[in-house]
Amino acid sequence: MHQIIGVLHDASQPEPLDPAVASMDRLLERARANGMEINYVHEGKNAMDPVAGGTAALLHQVVQESLTNAAKYAPNQQVDIELDTRVNPTQVRISNSLEGQAPPVREAATGLKSLRRSLEAAGGMLQVNREAGRFELLARIPQASDRLSPKSTLASVKKGTRVLMIALPVIVVAAIAAGLYLLQDATYKATALNPANFQQLQVGMDREEVSEFVSAKGLDEPLPVINGPSTPPAAQCRYYAAKTGVLDLGSEMFRLCFAQDILVSADHLYPTY
Repeated sequence: MHQIIGVLHDASQPEPLDPAVASMDRLLERARANGMEINYVHEGKNAMDPVAGGTAALLHQVVQESLTNAAKYAPNQQVDIELDTRVNPTQVRISNSLEGQAPPVREAATGLKSLRRSLEAAGGMLQVNREAGRFELLARIPQASDRLSPKSTLASVKKGTRVLMIALPVIVVAAIAAGLYLLQDATYKATALNPANFQQLQVGMDREEVSEFVSAKGLDEPLPVINGPSTPPAAQCRYYAAKTGVLDLGSEMFRLCFAQDILVSADHLYPTY
């Protein structure tokens, strides 16, 4: 019995994480070679590769702990193992007959407690039933924990980095373009006068009539490329960009001059270049 337990559970060895090392068949082969009678039924994938990644490591831990307990408390009894990998979570049921009464729960025992913590940390569960004449362990192991193995995680990180390196310049350019558009839109609303509205203006209109066609505040001075005519006597002038829309990048301007709130001049100005 001690030989079996020693083979099944070596506290100095870390839990295997490689599916090949955690092979169910290898574990059962070792136990059978040391005298344990095991009835193993597997429903699902190829029995040589029942599960992979983190699920394989947890499954190995469950079976190993169960066989260790069976070797301790029922060394002459058959152990029944039913593994179902057709469902998610993977389900494994392990049971064996007991000689006499079920062993009492020992407070100092850490095997099943540690196993339960490992399963719950992975989103699974462990259920243990102790009855007179029978011991049964039911474990459910989510297969979702297998989706990101260390290698696949690293590959995902590298892929994400490449995508970010490609997307970042595009995002920066898009942000700059959006910022420029918003700036241009604000400038248009504050300084532009549509040529169609300019055509509606006539000298002699008062400010209220002009405001029906001109909503922008305009500028105090023309652009440097504009050389406008002299200001009419006693008049104050405002300059407007002659634009048909936000994306109109022309440099022409309109000048509206008022004297005593009456429009005395409406000029279309052109750049000198």
